[in-house]
Amino acid sequence: AIVAAVTASVLAVSLGRYALGFVSGSVPSAGQLASSDSHDSLVARQAKRQRTWPIKQRQNAEYLRRHPPPGMTKSERDRRLLKIKLFRRQDEYLSEMYLFNDPRSDRWQWDVDKTRQYLDEQASLVLDLKARKLTSRDDLGLPLAPTDLKLKAMGKMRGTSAALAAKQEKKAKEEQAKEEGTEEKKAAAPKAQRGKAQADM
Repeated sequence: AIVAAVTASVLAVSLGRYALGFVSGSVPSAGQLASSDSHDSLVARQAKRQRTWPIKQRQNAEYLRRHPPPGMTKSERDRRLLKIKLFRRQDEYLSEMYLFNDPRSDRWQWDVDKTRQYLDEQASLVLDLKARKLTSRDDLGLPLAPTDLKLKAMGKMRGTSAALAAKQEKKAKEEQAKEEGTEEKKAAAPKAQRGKAQADM
């Protein structure tokens, strides 16, 4: 009888606690128990799993299709435009330089030694005929351009050897320097005489 009474009291307490928890909402319902992952099979859990990576990749592809990126970035576009502007400035400088400076004058023309060195370097280059395509003025048999810096040197070398032309050019420069020196002495002589006369007075 005592055992039966204790068992009845324990059952009563358990039922009371269950009823109290059910009312307060702490006890899970039958639907929650059925939908929990712990009670689902492996196939059901695999079907419920949401894979977000392919969804995001598809969204990115659709966005790029609707909003295609530009052909080049802003920095690359600015760099190319700056390069073109620099080339244009250089071309403008060269075109304006020859308005005031004649490339056929002695100031800009190469001497015989520099021309000979350039021709030797060009002759030492071995190029395939297919790569060269015979596009130089020498290959086509055309004369030098009127603005070429080798006009006077080639004229001196024509009919003579390069060494003899270099010697002649050097001799001409020495004679010109002597003439300039004598002219400076003649111009300085009257000044010296005037200074001496003023000192005597």
